[in-house]
Amino acid sequence: DGKLVINKDEAEIVKKIYQWYLEGHSMGEIAETLVKQDVPTKKQGFWAKKTVSTILKNPLYCGYLRWEKYINKGEHEPIIDVETYNEVQKIIKQKGGKPASLIK
Repeated sequence: DGKLVINKDEAEIVKKIYQWYLEGHSMGEIAETLVKQDVPTKKQGFWAKKTVSTILKNPLYCGYLRWEKYINKGEHEPIIDVETYNEVQKIIKQKGGKPASLIK
């Protein structure tokens, strides 16, 4: 039916990634931790800083869809709340990175 369905195992990993980043861990440290814990990536690839960055900047996880430069509220259940997503974007910016747009 074209609806997004949450994979519970993947959702738990996403929550951990956001939590660890908010606790002050770098994207590289998070990737290393996931590798050491033998956590599979969604596409059975390798955890890298870029993989973690992509997850942290994806509004899909807080209930929004991104299409090119547009972000719209989705109909799917969020994994994290908007406040957490926006806080992570602020931290990325503070650390000199290029954050995704904040959700208003």
